[in-house]
Amino acid sequence: MTALFLLNRDRLLFLAIAIASLSGHVGAADYFLTIGGGYEPSGNQISLEKNVQYFQRTLHRLGHDPANHWILFADGRAPDRDLQYTDLNVFNSPAETWMNRILGDESEATMRYRDHQVSPVFGASRTAWVDAAMDAITAKLIDGDRLIIYVTAHGSPAASDDEYDYSSYSTSASTSDDSSNPRNTSIALWSDESITAEQWTEYLDRIPANVEVVMMMVQCYSGGFAQTIFNDADYEQGISPRVRCGFFSQVYDRQSAGCTPDVNEAEYQEYSSFFWAALSGVNRLGDVIDSQCDYNGDRVVGFNEAHAYAVIQSDNIDIPIQTSSELLRRISKLGKISADETASEPDKEESPVFSGIFNMFSGKKIEPLEPQVATLLTPAMTIDEVRELASPDQQAIIDALAVKLKVKTARSVASVAKLCRKLETDIESQTGKYTVVATKLSDAQNDLSTALQRTWPEVPRYGYSPMVTQLTTSRGDEFVATVESWPQAEAYVTMSEKTTKAAERLYQVETREAITRRLLRTLQDVLLEANLPLAATSQEIQRFEQLRTLEASGLAVK
Repeated sequence: MTALFLLNRDRLLFLAIAIASLSGHVGAADYFLTIGGGYEPSGNQISLEKNVQYFQRTLHRLGHDPANHWILFADGRAPDRDLQYTDLNVFNSPAETWMNRILGDESEATMRYRDHQVSPVFGASRTAWVDAAMDAITAKLIDGDRLIIYVTAHGSPAASDDEYDYSSYSTSASTSDDSSNPRNTSIALWSDESITAEQWTEYLDRIPANVEVVMMMVQCYSGGFAQTIFNDADYEQGISPRVRCGFFSQVYDRQSAGCTPDVNEAEYQEYSSFFWAALSGVNRLGDVIDSQCDYNGDRVVGFNEAHAYAVIQSDNIDIPIQTSSELLRRISKLGKISADETASEPDKEESPVFSGIFNMFSGKKIEPLEPQVATLLTPAMTIDEVRELASPDQQAIIDALAVKLKVKTARSVASVAKLCRKLETDIESQTGKYTVVATKLSDAQNDLSTALQRTWPEVPRYGYSPMVTQLTTSRGDEFVATVESWPQAEAYVTMSEKTTKAAERLYQVETREAITRRLLRTLQDVLLEANLPLAATSQEIQRFEQLRTLEASGLAVK
């Protein structure tokens, strides 16, 4: 029996399960939990607020009862100014602009703060309120209901020897006691609290067993939470007996795009903007979207199709993933390719190409028979060949991204992996160039600060003095004329322009690399799914199909 025959047989099984599942969901209720906001005012950007409000509009458009929606956001009901935004009406005089350049961050000159406008809000995004919300929700859930969870916040990588510094988005101490699981990433909550993927799994385990859970998370490193399909969020502990799925803006070891104090929603390129637009048919600006997201033609846009739409449409550094893809990478494998193509295979972390796999229910290693190994599909297949095996949503991704990247579909999957590695090299090169000019910009700023204090010793390097007020108001013309006569000022302007251009070039290549990885991951998923009958147990295949069925459901119009 060939792998292709088994694949077709299992796809028919998948459709039967899907139809049974959807018909069995009639009359059941959907409940919603949203966790949003930052960890403190300076990290609570307005885009997070607008994400929650857009989700509320989406649910309203689809007819869902707002009473079934629990929202935890930033400081909750406190009246404090907890939200950061850019005030486009702020005008800085030339004197204020130069003072900001010399003594601080020029971009901070237009930053303002106000109380968030998310309403109604159940409470703050703190662990105590998460507990309370989960208790309130689970008290209402009955068999057949669904819980939809949306997280639009910041996130951190898995714990290491260093602690995560949210203000700089870099790893610098431990946010949990366990540093053994690199996928145990965290959601950042208000007042610098956090929840790891492992802790989140404990919350999910409190939900009634016959209630399905769908997660949609857009925080940095959100892909770590795809591991919640496993016990203790660790694949070595086996697959959880509870059916839950999720969609995540980014893989577990990268930062996400999207958090910004910019008030202009037309500029937002973050993952959930496209995800909710696909499900509701209306984007966050209220416009009907032109693209057809019903890729399989069943007149229902499933979560998987919304995910595909976001993968296709978003031009940013995200590599969105879904739980079925993560499961595939644990229970399936790719066939071996020839020696000269081996270097083009995906990394082991990205796609499990190894001798033998684990039965995720028993924990025992399985060694496929040699005749079966020979029939496993490999990355040597062309994009066109893989596309023929793909589902409609996967075909849409392959078609769109191949065009966007100008990748010839007669090329092999292995060649796409090679392109990813080339782009990684390009990123390293562009990062080096950016670092050089950014360092020179910092030096130019220091030189300006030194010149300022030499001319006006009354101005401290840090903090405030009455002289700062004088130089930016009554003596503003004198201050500007003096500063602009310095060679350090010209050097600063030159390096500032070069740094901006270098940052743009770096982001462009990072975005292209991320989009290329989206294509590669989709192609790998198709191959891994085709190889399932030869690599996984019947129980594992059944759980994969359950995940795919849940991922294919959507937000029904009430």
